[in-house]
Amino acid sequence: MRRMFVLPATFLLVMGATSFCSVAVAQKEEPPKTGAEKPRFEDWKYPKAKELSSGQGAGGSHAVLTTTDDLDKVIAFYEKKTGQTLKVDQPGGQSISGGAGEARLFQDDSIQPGIKSEPRPVVVRILVQRATSYDLTLVISKAKGEDYTHIAMTYFSR
Repeated sequence: MRRMFVLPATFLLVMGATSFCSVAVAQKEEPPKTGAEKPRFEDWKYPKAKELSSGQGAGGSHAVLTTTDDLDKVIAFYEKKTGQTLKVDQPGGQSISGGAGEARLFQDDSIQPGIKSEPRPVVVRILVQRATSYDLTLVISKAKGEDYTHIAMTYFSR
């Protein structure tokens, strides 16, 4: 009688252990789920822009790009990409925001000094964005009468 009880109990024990092992193996084989990946330097380059210069060092990357696209189109691209407004209510405007390890600074340097604050012959927009996984600086400019919009980028991955 005892033998009849031991055999089914052993069978159940072996089956349970086998099931546990196969579940553990199945779980181990699945790729780990991760959140959104951080953007790479290449992801920040304006589409079809001509690269005038670029380089890497000290853990970062930089490039100067040009495009024949209008300044407003380039600004719209980077507004969508960064989630930040890169237009100002008035020339010379600026903003700063952030929190919890992130910060954003936006400046417009398109006016001359003085009481009248007259427009310069160039529009310059600067964005410094510190995110949890990277630091990005963009300087977007276009001079009056010039055919190209310039984009200077600096990117450091964290």
